Amino acid sequence: MKKLSILLVAIFSVCMVFAQTNEAPKSKIKVLNMGTFHMGTTSDAHKTEFDENDPKNQNEAHAIAAAIAAFQPTVIIVETPPKYNEKLRRLYTEYKTNPKMKFERPDEIELVAYEVGRLAG
Repeated sequence: MKKLSILLVAIFSVCMVFAQTNEAPKSKIKVLNMGTFHMGTTSDAHKTEFDENDPKNQNEAHAIAAAIAAFQPTVIIVETPPKYNEKLRRLYTEYKTNPKMKFERPDEIELVAYEVGRLAG
């Protein structure tokens, strides 16, 4: 049984190496994976004190967004249930035409993700 297991692992390994060496080279996609703490209301067990309505904090969040936008992302993924997609799209569309719009309780989506998208086009 042990010899059979070793043989199967060896065959599998050779097949994997052969498959990888015969593939055409693919262009690599740059990925920037960036996370933040929840800047607004959260149900998480661990919360961070952050005044999301403080103009200084908002300016700092926008400075971070500008640095991320320099990466020129084509996709921005935010942590929110899919049932809010339409609302997010609507608010983002409004935000692109009026970046000075005020949110009652802004979070990392409104403070960072929307601004990254607007700046990156």
